[in-house]
Amino acid sequence: MEKKSLADKMAEKSFKSAKFQKSWQIHMNAFGPILEPAFKEDYQARVHLTAALNEISGGKLKQGFKKLGKLGDACVTNEDKAAWLFFMGLCFKMAGETGEMFRHYVMAEKFGHKFYLPYLEMAKAAHNEAVFDDAAEYYFKAMQCIDADENEKFFVAPSKNALLASAGTNFASCLTMMHKYDAAEAELARAEELLPTQPGRSATKAILYAAMGKKEEVAACLEALKTEAPVLLAQTQKMTDEILMGKHAHFNAVEPTEGEIENFWAWFCENEEKLRAFIESGETDGFFEAIQPALAKPFPFINRTPELCIEPGEEKIMLSLADFYTVSLAEGYKKLIEACPDAIKEHWSFEIVH
Repeated sequence: MEKKSLADKMAEKSFKSAKFQKSWQIHMNAFGPILEPAFKEDYQARVHLTAALNEISGGKLKQGFKKLGKLGDACVTNEDKAAWLFFMGLCFKMAGETGEMFRHYVMAEKFGHKFYLPYLEMAKAAHNEAVFDDAAEYYFKAMQCIDADENEKFFVAPSKNALLASAGTNFASCLTMMHKYDAAEAELARAEELLPTQPGRSATKAILYAAMGKKEEVAACLEALKTEAPVLLAQTQKMTDEILMGKHAHFNAVEPTEGEIENFWAWFCENEEKLRAFIESGETDGFFEAIQPALAKPFPFINRTPELCIEPGEEKIMLSLADFYTVSLAEGYKKLIEACPDAIKEHWSFEIVH
């Protein structure tokens, strides 16, 4: 057995003290599945980690982040690394840096943790950005983690069923936006079985039923919202009305602005050499700054900056146009590609992705 140093003994004594254990238990209640297996027998690391989490939970992110940073070298096991990366990501999330949160959570996933929270937070972030494929995948992974964890002490408030039902409802919302209506309906039924009453779920159901053309079910859900979550009623009613009338751009084909597809290609032909030069020189920021406003003009109904990816090839540059499962954008991009001048096709190719 390895002999403990004086610092190790002092850290162990400090960690096992009543005051320290009180703090540790608070963090265990919040992060138990990823915290409990981390830095086992390394009391110095656990003391530093607890101090960092105390700072973070108190809103002192810079101090907490600095303390966490020093723990990187103490990571030995996969459990250590997963916990450290998760808490680093949590810091970024609380600071509003979603990109860095994502990066750290994805790295944490590689070390095989089974904690639902990072998956849930990635799902919500992707959902907010309308990246429905990613959001659905992360909601599903979060639900798998919750379902597989049999340690009830980690599900006091909210309960395990409440967590599963909430994630399931959000998962169903993503499936609805992906036009997978039968799967969405099945998920909502599961969520309702787990938790019969959930504020706001009727809004998700109303949108699904509107997309399916079920007017009576939509009306029933809107009626339920009046008492269940009245703050969501006006927004949900507006959206479901637009879907049922065939005027909602995500679920129905809204025509591009007349003449703007032709105007886009005229602009593209005029600027084609400059656009290619941006890509060939690696100045992709300049490329996006030029093309995104021009690409937005035919499709004002999307209410967002068009997103596309570049894949330079030996003969042609591939542009992937993201439609985010928006019916109007998918149909509009088809018309845009069909109208592409032959001269442009010599150096460019186009595809539509979700």
